[in-house]
Amino acid sequence: MAITKRAPTSIVVFGDCSHPVNDLAAGEDITPGHLVEMYDDGGVNKWRKHATSTEQVTLAVALEQGEMNKGIDYVYAAGDLCKVWFLKPGDVWYGIIPSGQTVANSAFLQSNGGGTAKAATATTAAANVARFQSLDNLGAVNALTRCRIQVIA
Repeated sequence: MAITKRAPTSIVVFGDCSHPVNDLAAGEDITPGHLVEMYDDGGVNKWRKHATSTEQVTLAVALEQGEMNKGIDYVYAAGDLCKVWFLKPGDVWYGIIPSGQTVANSAFLQSNGGGTAKAATATTAAANVARFQSLDNLGAVNALTRCRIQVIA
């Protein structure tokens, strides 16, 4: 009997997220699973999707708010309080891979900017920018797709 793979209901696959941060508002639309960073919006700290693929990521990810009946497909609007988890090496979450990427099982990943992750190039992997690893074999991605991602550094 085959086991049916179900859609994820939580961003966290493995790790201690018992102390999430949820006292800052989103500065833009953010979907749970996006890599996020804090920024200054006129003297007020807010969250935004990690903005660039060439800078070190903050290793924070937006979470769902199950206690408010807001699942992983709920999009935080600008101004909503955003629940965020700071990742550590070994943590696994359902991240988001954009269209146009080809992701193999165990492939090294890096931030793509816009809160998503992409396949690392040989150059970025050698420069230790590839801080994540895919735990799914997605193949060619044609739309925003969830992927189990592990923090490796």
